[in-house]
Amino acid sequence: MKKFVIFLSFFSLSFIKSTSFEDDTVFYSLFKKSNYSFTKMYDILRDSETISYITYIKTNIPSVLPCKKARITSYYGYRLHPIQGGVKYHCGIDLVSNESDDIFSVIEGTITYKGYKGGYGNCIKIKNEWGFEVLYGHLDSFREEMEVGDYIYQNEFIGIMGSTGSVTEKHLHYEIKYKEVRINPKDNLEFIQHLYKLQNEKK
Repeated sequence: MKKFVIFLSFFSLSFIKSTSFEDDTVFYSLFKKSNYSFTKMYDILRDSETISYITYIKTNIPSVLPCKKARITSYYGYRLHPIQGGVKYHCGIDLVSNESDDIFSVIEGTITYKGYKGGYGNCIKIKNEWGFEVLYGHLDSFREEMEVGDYIYQNEFIGIMGSTGSVTEKHLHYEIKYKEVRINPKDNLEFIQHLYKLQNEKK
């Protein structure tokens, strides 16, 4: 196992130094080798001598919060379902805001779904060229004149937090997929915070 880790680190660092981050090829390769773990991937990036990747990563992965001053009320993973009862898998995190119900896109990409979707209630899906797809569920309403196929920029207003679908109170259900693999949004946010710190250290 130790030899494998050393080989992986050497291969990854060589890959970073010889390849551009202008598309997701390097990111996807490292992410797979990290077993889809942001923590393990960060350990690899931290040992790299270059910081050029950080700008591309921050631009192309969900790197901001979808609502201001958000706090998590329900975490990713198995939990006791508040309506159905029993232990169910929660595929995202639930957020509430102490400041505003406005919801903003965390990535720049194309709207792939907008409408009512079962337990999600009113929801929007936005996908970017790197393969990240973000779902925003339980919205009260959508921004006017916004349809499937429209291009949305990071931090652009997309809707209002609500209580549609299977909910007990108003909140945002926030879900991330990368190339159809579900990701814990909390891990993603912590990864971004580490990258900002790493970038400052390497300046």
